[in-house]
Amino acid sequence: MTPTLRRRSLAAALAFLLVPVGALSASDCGDDPAVQAMEKAVKADSHNAINSYNLAVAYYQKQCFDPAIDAFERTLKMLKGGGQSQDDMRADCEGILGALYYQVRQDNDNAIKHFKACLALRPGDKDSLNGISMAYNKAGKPDQATAYLQQAITADPHNLEARFRMATILNDKLEASGKKAAPALRGQVQSAFEQTVRIGDPDHDSKPSDDVKGILVPSYTRLGELYRDAGQSQKAVDALSRAIALAPDDFNSRFILGQVYFNQKDYAAMITQYQKAVDIDPKQEKARFNLGVAYINQEQFYEAWQQFKAISELDPSDSEALGLMGQELENAVNQKLTLGTARFTAEDYPAAKDAFGAVLSMDPKNKQAKEYLDKVDEQMNKGYQTYLTAAKSAIKAHKKEEAVEALEKALALKPDDPEATSMKNAIHADISKLVKSYLAKGENAFKNKDYDNAESYWTKAQGFNAGKAKATANLARLHKLTGAQIGAALKAARLALKNKSYGKARKNFEAALAVDKENAEANNGLAQVNTIISDKTKLHMAKGHKAMDDGDKSTAMAEFNAVVKLDPNNADANSMIRKLTGSESTAKKDLDKAKTLYYQGVDFYVNNKIKEAVNTWKEVLKIDPDNTDAQKNILRAEAKLKALANL
Repeated sequence: MTPTLRRRSLAAALAFLLVPVGALSASDCGDDPAVQAMEKAVKADSHNAINSYNLAVAYYQKQCFDPAIDAFERTLKMLKGGGQSQDDMRADCEGILGALYYQVRQDNDNAIKHFKACLALRPGDKDSLNGISMAYNKAGKPDQATAYLQQAITADPHNLEARFRMATILNDKLEASGKKAAPALRGQVQSAFEQTVRIGDPDHDSKPSDDVKGILVPSYTRLGELYRDAGQSQKAVDALSRAIALAPDDFNSRFILGQVYFNQKDYAAMITQYQKAVDIDPKQEKARFNLGVAYINQEQFYEAWQQFKAISELDPSDSEALGLMGQELENAVNQKLTLGTARFTAEDYPAAKDAFGAVLSMDPKNKQAKEYLDKVDEQMNKGYQTYLTAAKSAIKAHKKEEAVEALEKALALKPDDPEATSMKNAIHADISKLVKSYLAKGENAFKNKDYDNAESYWTKAQGFNAGKAKATANLARLHKLTGAQIGAALKAARLALKNKSYGKARKNFEAALAVDKENAEANNGLAQVNTIISDKTKLHMAKGHKAMDDGDKSTAMAEFNAVVKLDPNNADANSMIRKLTGSESTAKKDLDKAKTLYYQGVDFYVNNKIKEAVNTWKEVLKIDPDNTDAQKNILRAEAKLKALANL
């Protein structure tokens, strides 16, 4: 059963710094020449308001905030006369004192008093309107805060800071209301953030300043959340994508975008976002959990297991992660064993070694993986020595192009081997002959339907000017053919889906992905099929259990058989069938028999009994006609038999 995503609430808030951070002491400031000069001027004429004001400003600019507060307050006491110049100075003092009391002293009441005094002298002062709104909001009086913000917006409709503050205060109200929040309030919050981004980001191609980004990123992220909750998926994707474009390392926007893709059942895109979120903050368990869920939906069981394992290491008490880690273990082990044997038969030993190593990382005592890994190591060592010897012989025979090819094969098996590396670097191969060799071997592999090796050889040839044109044309021919294979697999998958043959649809989508793992239709189709199978499995299981409770064993049996037809490995359904019949379901028996035969074929192949391997894999196809691994292995084995016959 697919687990439910864990959600993470987002508080869209940004601390607006009215003053620089990191206050200094008066003694530190006293060493500054500018401050010393102002202090001398005040000492010479202690009743001069301008000197006092200049000293206050000097303290403020040097981040000596406590002496700055004292100096501004002294200045205010001196400003007793009228006139515009004194009013302007008084307004400056009141505004800066409001900011200092708000941030440095954390004194909202005195901050409000000074901001009000500034506004009485200078009614439209933008900084004071913003500042007093923050002080009121921090004092727990959001209504007064929004009233002053509205004044700021009325005075200047493009006041981005005021727009953002208004949106965040409304958002705080919405979050405090929880599920009881009125739709009208949700609409107000959405509208406020939309107005904020319209003003701050009128042209999406522009590069806003860091201060503006600090407003836009949380605004777009919160909008993405609101759109997601309202079911407006595309709007959510657009808003969150813009947040990411502005701040690629923003965890919140990537996390929420992953949730949106989950709702759209676009698991490939979901994996991309959650993987980046985990890269940004590896200790975020919720991101890892959701990434694991996405991997399950894509049937990437080993990758899912890795995420749940990482969660269990971060929090050993997380029972849900531990349960899923155990639940996916068998699937992950089987998947990696199958991949390892497929790569082994394709003689891609490094990939086979990685796959069997992954099995042992999950199940250190796995006998099959240990045996196969030993065989892989044996083949890699044997192959390395064979290629190294061949390279040395080729060098002696002055066949440098053959030497290069042999050394490349040796280094593919032991990438860091100093002897092979040194020999390769010392060779100046006849490039034209080497390229011809790559082109010919690619053509031979292509004729034998060994498309992986064909691509490998032609890609090597493409790396040289002498072979670029021919290799590019050959690769285009290959890609056209593999594109046709993908097209055929997708066509078969669509037909199977239309006929409600979901297992066959799944295998055909997987066959398309085996050729092109990035294919969007195949990824989306696989996600759709997996969802249908999951939903139908739940429905049949529920009906089966109800029938069991009602004593209707015949109906129960039919429902549980319907489950194993969709998912032969379903543990719950198989358990109930064993309980009813005393034996495994037919589907489970067939699956186990096919699995046993598949590995028998691998053993035959490993021991160079190629014909026996082919015959055994053909038996697999009688049970499971859509088994792509058996199909591929037969093609490889028959190509090998043909090559041996031509020797």
